[in-house]
Amino acid sequence: AGPCTTVPGRMDLWNGAPTVRIQVIGTRRVLGVVQPNERLDDLPSSVRRIWTGKDAEADWKTSILGDFAVCPVFDLMECFFGY
Repeated sequence: AGPCTTVPGRMDLWNGAPTVRIQVIGTRRVLGVVQPNERLDDLPSSVRRIWTGKDAEADWKTSILGDFAVCPVFDLMECFFGY
């Protein structure tokens, strides 16, 4: 699908799927975070230290800013143009 890269972004919890999304700073691009079980346990420990799951309201109101390692799971051109 493509190489992994690091992007500066803001990670938030959203209604709908995927629940965890990263807005790439300086763009309008929003990346969905793949979570097999849609649970906080699927996320890295550095994220779970902030979103603990003990106070859901606080978790939903808290954005996480940082540099995120992201890897494409499919080829965007192939999805749109079929090649």
